[in-house]
Amino acid sequence: MNDKLIAICVPTFRRPELLRSCLMAIAELQAPEKHNLNIVVADNDEEKSAQSVCETMSSNATFPLYYCVEVERGLSSVRNRLLEEALKLNAALVAFIDDDEQPQRDWLVQHIKNTLEFGADVSTGPVRPISHKLALGDKKTKVSGSKPRNVSTNNVVFDTKLIRAQGLRFDPFYNFIGGEDFDFFQRSDDLGNSHVWVEEALVLETIPAERDNLRYLFFRHFTGGINSVLRYKRNRSVWRAWARFLPKIAGKLISSLAFSIISCLRLNKSIFIASVKKLANGLGYLAGLLNVVVERYKYVVERYKYVDS
Repeated sequence: MNDKLIAICVPTFRRPELLRSCLMAIAELQAPEKHNLNIVVADNDEEKSAQSVCETMSSNATFPLYYCVEVERGLSSVRNRLLEEALKLNAALVAFIDDDEQPQRDWLVQHIKNTLEFGADVSTGPVRPISHKLALGDKKTKVSGSKPRNVSTNNVVFDTKLIRAQGLRFDPFYNFIGGEDFDFFQRSDDLGNSHVWVEEALVLETIPAERDNLRYLFFRHFTGGINSVLRYKRNRSVWRAWARFLPKIAGKLISSLAFSIISCLRLNKSIFIASVKKLANGLGYLAGLLNVVVERYKYVVERYKYVDS
């Protein structure tokens, strides 16, 4: 194993222009001291829609760029392919970023610095929207070194011991419904791995017009609520799920109503958006308890033309 090699993994599906912007930003990255960087792009499109972009970028790449095609559709499938490619490269660390994102130049420097400082196996950081009409991104700041509640693959660096020694992989159950990253890192946490938040490791996300509206905002948080329940129910009884989420449903719906009233009285758009999120989450929890499954990955590709990662 090359203990100084970081494999930067980028899954993609039919959005070559966004991928191009992502790879251009990665090419400008500052490499952490004594570390080498490799880029791995896994195309989840059997028609190889990302191939030309990768070939063009590879010819002038600052770091070696590897392109592969994962024909089995799904979020877990393409991410697992990236894990296998990282192992083939004998990488010591894996970094995940989405193809609609651009890391800041010191992104990996900050991750490595804090990983060493806090002795972490997994480090994650903020993703901020480049521009948007709605408050789709999380603007709240967190303290570096604190433990994140959830870890996703839109901005994360982790030790390959998770996949090499501990055998972690993304669960195919989540291929089309999402939540595979939350599940992966929850299992990592259960194994005793240390997770830290790195506020300085910033990634910017492009919010396309198709996703910058109330309809999509509701859809995203509704399906997110469903996924939360489905993840909880994977290893627990139905009755425990009902006991856990019924109070949450009541809380979300009541607070949504309160926020709606306050937003009308104050004419405050941000409070209204918060009420929509709470309503969508509450209804999503209820749908999950009733075993409603929404294959968000397929739906988003077909309707919005962008994969919600």
